[in-house]
Amino acid sequence: MICCPKCGSTDVVMRYGGRLGRLWLCRKCGYQDWFVVDFPDESLKKMKEKEKLETLEKKMRNEPRR
Repeated sequence: MICCPKCGSTDVVMRYGGRLGRLWLCRKCGYQDWFVVDFPDESLKKMKEKEKLETLEKKMRNEPRR
């Protein structure tokens, strides 16, 4: 699975192809370059799950207690 090295989004499309190579565009953050990250599907799913858990933990720490 291809993803953006800047934001981690999987919403990445190829802009140009051919002899010069491929220019990739991230639709989420606007990143454009010849380089993208190719992860095995399972690795990316695990990273996204970990990210969600970390975000939830931060929200819980920042909420005032009642």
